[in-house]
Amino acid sequence: MKKKYISAGVASLIIGLSLNAQTINENMSADVELGFLNKQYDSPSDDKNFSTGIVNLTLENKFNDELKVNLGFRTNQKLYQTDNYYDDTHKETSILYDGNITYENDLVNVIVGRQWIDMEWLGYIHEAALATLKTIPDTLVTVGYTSRISFTDEDEIGTFNKDFGDAGAYIFNTNYQGIKDTSTELFYLDAPDLFNAYGLKLDYTNSIFGLTGRYAQTNEQNSNVDGDVYHFEGRYTISDLNLKAGYLVTDKDGGAGSLRKLGGNLVPFFEEGYQIYEVDAKTAYFGADYTFNDLELIALYGQTDYRNNHADELNLKFNYPITSKLTLSPVYANINSNESSYDYDIFKTYITYKF
Repeated sequence: MKKKYISAGVASLIIGLSLNAQTINENMSADVELGFLNKQYDSPSDDKNFSTGIVNLTLENKFNDELKVNLGFRTNQKLYQTDNYYDDTHKETSILYDGNITYENDLVNVIVGRQWIDMEWLGYIHEAALATLKTIPDTLVTVGYTSRISFTDEDEIGTFNKDFGDAGAYIFNTNYQGIKDTSTELFYLDAPDLFNAYGLKLDYTNSIFGLTGRYAQTNEQNSNVDGDVYHFEGRYTISDLNLKAGYLVTDKDGGAGSLRKLGGNLVPFFEEGYQIYEVDAKTAYFGADYTFNDLELIALYGQTDYRNNHADELNLKFNYPITSKLTLSPVYANINSNESSYDYDIFKTYITYKF
């Protein structure tokens, strides 16, 4: 039976302080975030505990209604660690995650430089150039190029790497919403050195229920085995309760292939879940979120079977605005797996204050 060590310090406390500074002009903002994280695996001897102080600084400077410059800087400073775990696993302590020029009007939106990308299949921080065209009725067309990606999240600052090869990757995405309650999305990414990938998403959502189907495939340049993934999800709403259930399956020989290089946007879980990309992985999950007054409760549970291994994951989270400026967001996750590195409990709490 798996042991629990929550009371021994399987906890994290993220205290966020957000300041909207207007001492320079109305377009200046600064975020300051202080953090503490304890993460513990199955037994006390495997403690991976550390704490960090986090500082976020952001700046937006508008030249006019269409042109602006965005800058975002973050640093994580170690406060405490067990057995040099933080030093061994966290090589970067700071990152310029936003550094771009944005031009937007009624016809086009262009962003050039470092930026967060959150597309259907592509996520995280990129050194990229993206242009979204708005000229076609009910349709958005995005084209672009990315040279490097950084997998950065609340716990860790990642390096910028050429995960798409020296030639980078070219992006094409189109989203059509001309039929009521439906959307159709096509995606294509070409990384000439390594692979190309394409995907299709069909979605129907109304005020009561929703259905989503996704398919994506890779053509690998350096392997005879390609990857693919099928994903189906259904959703149902009863007043303030939202329910969902889904199923993902990958290729029996190639898994999801190089789709894992695109970020975690296919992963339904918000703590681990990367086993969904493995060879012959089959993942079933269901979740619920409920809103009562201002309190939002979120629960998600799923199981993945892959390569004679098994993993199941439970995620619990709630968001509560204590005041109009102070928000509390605890997160608990329990991951059970045959692989020891993916077998642990973690508890986090995010507290954010905004002036």
